[in-house]
Amino acid sequence: MHRSYQPLKPVTNRYLQQRWDQNNYDNHRRKLQDERLSVIDRDNRLLASKLSNIVCSKGLVEHQNHYHLRSLNVNKRREELLLVSRQNQAIYQRITSRQSEYRRQLWLDDWERAERRRDDISRYPRGLVEKQKIQLRSFQEPDLTSVKKIQLRSFQEPDLTSVKKIQLRSFQEPDLTHVKKIQLRSFQEPYLTSVKKIQLRSFQEPDLTHVKKIQLRSFQEPDLTSVKKIQLRSFQEPDLTSVKKIQLRSFQEPDLTREEDPAPQLSRT
Repeated sequence: MHRSYQPLKPVTNRYLQQRWDQNNYDNHRRKLQDERLSVIDRDNRLLASKLSNIVCSKGLVEHQNHYHLRSLNVNKRREELLLVSRQNQAIYQRITSRQSEYRRQLWLDDWERAERRRDDISRYPRGLVEKQKIQLRSFQEPDLTSVKKIQLRSFQEPDLTSVKKIQLRSFQEPDLTHVKKIQLRSFQEPYLTSVKKIQLRSFQEPDLTHVKKIQLRSFQEPDLTSVKKIQLRSFQEPDLTSVKKIQLRSFQEPDLTREEDPAPQLSRT
């Protein structure tokens, strides 16, 4: 009987009435819970706003306590510091007033005085040998000889000969032969070009130059060699080229004119 539901009003079905009453009770509890949560949220917002205001504001009351340092033996320590400072001043004055034992100037003066006395007492003058040695060293010429050797090495002949060889190679005769061929071709006739080319190839200058060099070496005379060396050192190429051009001009036209007569006969035949 204790577990059976006893409604306040008479009903036909107790089970249904129990369910309805329980639903009403749950709804009421839910509403109360919502109201309680809303109240809690409102209180929390108010507290948060108050805390933010407290943190942002500096406050109207100064709550910081500034305490000055106090000591019971201030006078005693001040007297000790003054005593130490006076003692330091006295030590510094003693150090500055003390002269150093290392008196270099006095020793130098004493040495000079002793040297003067020795010079006065000695029979012959002192220091002549050393003075003569110094003078000889000052008038010696090893440095000048070394400089001269360096200059001679810088102006030696082998380097100049190498330069001369390079210049001679740059001024070789094949270039002149090309020029001569061009000049000859300008004055050639169409049927004599092959003959002239053959003659020029047979009378090329490099072989003749070798022969001339061999002949000059075999028949050299002292005076002529000296003159040739002077000319080579002076690098005078224009005179040689002028001589060679004159020789070529002397050997060009006569030979060709002699062979001009049979050429037309060959063409007629």
